[in-house]
Amino acid sequence: MAAASVVEKSMNARIPSLSRSRGATQFDGVFVRLILCGLFGTVLLVACDGDPPSGCGAVGETQSCTCPDGSSGAQSCESSGEFGVCMCSPSVDAGGETDSGVDSGVDAGAPDVCGDGRVTGDEQCDDSTNDGSYGGCNADCTRAAFCGDGALQAREGCGALPAGLIGDWSFDDGTAANAVPGAGGAGSLMNGATIADGVLQLDGVDDYVRTTPLSVDVSERTMIVWMRLANTTQQGAGVFTLERFDGTDVFDSVVFAEQTSGQWMSGSNFSERTLVPDNGGATEMSTGLHMITIVYDDADGITMYRDDATYAPRYVRGTLVTYPRGETDVLLGLRHEDRSGDMGTSMGADAFLAGGIDRALLFDRALEVAEIGSVYRAGPGSTVCADDCAPPAAPSAPHLCYSFEDDTADSSGRGRDATAVGGTTYGSGRVGRAIRLDGTDGHVRMPDLSALGDVTFAGWMNLHSAPGTWTRFIDGGRNGNTLFMTVNNSAGRMTGRIWNGGALEETRPGVPIAATAEWHHLALTYAQSAGEVRFYYDGVLVGTTVSSGGFDTWGPGQNYYIGRSNWCPSCEPVLPALVDEVFVYDRTLASEEVSALYNGGLGVSCADVVAP
Repeated sequence: MAAASVVEKSMNARIPSLSRSRGATQFDGVFVRLILCGLFGTVLLVACDGDPPSGCGAVGETQSCTCPDGSSGAQSCESSGEFGVCMCSPSVDAGGETDSGVDSGVDAGAPDVCGDGRVTGDEQCDDSTNDGSYGGCNADCTRAAFCGDGALQAREGCGALPAGLIGDWSFDDGTAANAVPGAGGAGSLMNGATIADGVLQLDGVDDYVRTTPLSVDVSERTMIVWMRLANTTQQGAGVFTLERFDGTDVFDSVVFAEQTSGQWMSGSNFSERTLVPDNGGATEMSTGLHMITIVYDDADGITMYRDDATYAPRYVRGTLVTYPRGETDVLLGLRHEDRSGDMGTSMGADAFLAGGIDRALLFDRALEVAEIGSVYRAGPGSTVCADDCAPPAAPSAPHLCYSFEDDTADSSGRGRDATAVGGTTYGSGRVGRAIRLDGTDGHVRMPDLSALGDVTFAGWMNLHSAPGTWTRFIDGGRNGNTLFMTVNNSAGRMTGRIWNGGALEETRPGVPIAATAEWHHLALTYAQSAGEVRFYYDGVLVGTTVSSGGFDTWGPGQNYYIGRSNWCPSCEPVLPALVDEVFVYDRTLASEEVSALYNGGLGVSCADVVAP
């Protein structure tokens, strides 16, 4: 008789129109049973000797029921004539289990729904929130970004190389092979070029590497090369070149000192996409290991970095070139192939590089500043980091710290509270709450810092309107002796400055004025003994200068402001911005410590930093 029940259930399932109402189900229970019993009963072994069980009246009929947690559920009449399992809230199944969202089985009676906190079916992840946050789940129940996913996330201090890698020439195996499978670009050593200890050695005379054609199209891109110059007097050397070999002589290249002695540049055919860097005339003085990066974005912009600092701010000249698969190769140590027949010298003005290349990386997208910084910190020979992909620890023991959680209290544990002056209110911050300066007279006065020699200022800023000329972010000192960050230096750039008794020095090149309604992190460090001032933007060094003196030598009458000028408080504009998480240290933070405060754009609160 068990078989008969199965057949009857199957028949009901095949006639859904007969099981949608009490009348139809009763019709199903009489007419269909007459058909089954009268015509096919002996063949199909249908139970023809009685009425359906009396537990419920019609398939699909529902009634309320009580769940194990006391809440109300619902159960439906099944074809067996009995009510089925009580259907409860997705987080509590009929067996009384509270679902943690990490199981992979299907709880009895609960439907498979993305967002119910249970991993079922083909779902990769379901934490019921599914908001795409780091380490969590996406809205479609796929896994969101996490440590170990093979892509470098903004909040991670290091990890795998960023997504989009299509070329990786590391020379670690003694060859110039491209380590990216299927991308083409296998390199050959030309004219006596050698590899020693994982470094491509180039004599500057005629050595270089040329690859086979790439198997991928390249348009928007990032070119990164770790290298050492044999000397800084050579001129015109190509380090890392992408070129079309179809006779058009189109190329883009990392080039040293072709147009200006000692300066890096983005070389190109007939200089169509080349400008002398706007970096205040900085020249290369080092023959040590450095990472040179050029980013070509899809809006025709070109930006250049040396190590983790901006070397040439973004500019637009010409249009972005697309390099087609099968017609594009890579050159290492030579500006472009048309110069391959030349003979250079190790110190001459020619197209060959005299030096060593540790690694060259090519990405098919424009990397973000944080990603470039992470590649730099990982070094040329390693992409492996701590298991938790954590960024460097935030520097401890700040001299003072303001989180602006609806007040100006000092969170450092030293009790150095600040004072809000003029038009100030509070709003949503980068981390928690922030103080809003109205741009008219609102500012914050910090306590006396005149005992400090070395110092670091750091904090988050979100402009709500365009800043006027010489608007300050943080300013310390007095008229004639000040150390400050300006968000508009009259040339439309954000820089750091030190004014020491008439000698005004600026951290060049700085960066363009930040857009409104965006959070950005600014930091300024001063090492008094070395006289070095360093300015950082979003965790990256973007300018340096040298000077002397300091707070502890400038005497009385000093003031320390957030959003106000020391030079002329009544005539220079006040900062129109939200300000959050301002740190002051009585020492010079290293680059990696400033980067840790930036924390991949997520920021660090005063509460995250251990007080002394």
